[in-house]
Order: sequence, then C-alpha cells, then structure tokens
Amino acid sequence: MKGSADARVAHARAHIAMLVAQEKPLHPDPAYLKPSTLHSMTPHHRERVVKYINELAEDFGLLVQTGGLACNYFDRYLATLLARGPVSKSMMQMTASVCLLIASKFFDRKLPPLSELETVHSGTVTAQQFSDLENEILEAISWQLHVPMPHAFVQPLRALLPDSPCGTVIDERMQFFIDLSVYGYELLHYSPAEICSGSLLAAWRYSNEDDAVRHYIVPLAWGCGTIESRLSDCANALIHYYQVCFPEAAKSQGQNNIFIPIPVKEVTKEEQREEAASPVSIDAKLC
Repeated sequence: MKGSADARVAHARAHIAMLVAQEKPLHPDPAYLKPSTLHSMTPHHRERVVKYINELAEDFGLLVQTGGLACNYFDRYLATLLARGPVSKSMMQMTASVCLLIASKFFDRKLPPLSELETVHSGTVTAQQFSDLENEILEAISWQLHVPMPHAFVQPLRALLPDSPCGTVIDERMQFFIDLSVYGYELLHYSPAEICSGSLLAAWRYSNEDDAVRHYIVPLAWGCGTIESRLSDCANALIHYYQVCFPEAAKSQGQNNIFIPIPVKEVTKEEQREEAASPVSIDAKLC
C-alpha cells in the first residue's frame, strides 16, 4: 500500500513539474508595469481592466478560468504595447475584450457574439476592428494559448498531499483565493503552482488548520519545485490583498494573517482603497 501511495505522490509531482515547465515561458513579466517614460499605466489601472474582463466574462456566462486566461493574454500583449509608448483607455478596453474573446474560443464552450461586444463598446468598435486586433494579439503572443493556470494545479496538489485536510469549505476558500489572485499585479511574481499552494495555505489558515500549514508547507514547496519562504510570502500576499479588497469582511474574521516563517504587515487605512477591484462571481466573506 505504501508503495502505491508513494507512486501516486511521485506521479503528482511529475505532473506539477510538467505544468510548471509549460507555463514558465508564457508567464507575464512581473515588472512590465514598472514606472517608465513611455507610459503611465499603473497596477491600479491593470486591476480595473482585470475587473472589467471578469465582469464581462460573467455577463456572457463564461467560466471563471476563461477570465483568468484572458488576463494572461492581456498582460503578455500589453507588455509589447507599453514598450512602444502610451496606450489609450479605449485601446486597453478593446484589447481586454478581444483577449476574452480569444480565451473563450480556446477554453470555453460559449462565445461572446461580436454584435454584443460592439454594444459593450457603444458602437465605437466594429467587428472588423475586433477581428484585426485578434490577429495582432495572436501574432504578438505567438499563438501560445495553452497556459496552465492555478486551477490546473488543484488536483495534482491534492494528490501530492493525500492525507491533508480537505472538504467543501476548504476547497471553496482555496478557489476564492485562486480567483482573487488574478487581480493583484504583485502576485505575478508567483507561478500558478505557487498561487495554488498559497491559496491552499490561506484556506487552511482561515479554516483554523494551522497545524496543516506548518506540517504541509515543506512537501508543498518540494512538490512545486520552490522554497517554503516563497509559498509563505505568496499566502501572505493573498491574505493581504483580500484584506485590502474586503476590509470589513476581513476584519470580521478576527484572524491574524501571519504564516510561518514570514510575517506580513497589517493593512493600513491608506491601503484600503474604496475602489479596490474584486471578483464579482465569488463571496467577499470567508466565514
């Protein structure tokens, strides 16, 4: 029995390693929005675009993963645009819409009709313009559309830790943090495997499974080919971002967002932005 369990764990780690290798060359540059004389776009601007993408995806009845994939395409393509100069608000919105269109064609079972996208843009963009931009984006990202996102790591991570705490509540909280992660520009510093692992650690933390955090962070890091401090930092970053987006809900939890071995600072009032973007398809509370 132990031999078969070890074989399943080894298979799960190999699966994770394969997904990590596939995603790595397609990961957005986590510094593409660094201050530049060529543009004035900020992480907050990106956050609003991500919110637009996910709201549009929900309006069209698309999967949450479709919106996340569209954000990957947006980040990768926008980096090439910003390297040339400033990008107008209308161009960013058009790019976001087309990235969602591409993601839905590749990943989803539904497709946003071009006529409805024209309506979303108040008739300022034609179907032909959408089509032309679609071809331009595809060429810019070299038609590399298959990108393993954090959701793809849930099952292999569970197989990696067969005896770890699980259940509906923990799974829902894990999915919450995964869905939330796409909004935070600073979270681009972590791989999808680290985001998934960090989300699981955060879910355990909010489920009073602190022993699981301490016990499983080492095998999680081993399985993802990373180090414990990165998973700790990732979990803290996810919780910190949650507190910024939902300060009242986070406050009601009465939780100290501290992970071993890296503590995270408390959220200040200045950081509690009134317009902080948040997923519209998930509950703001973790209780």
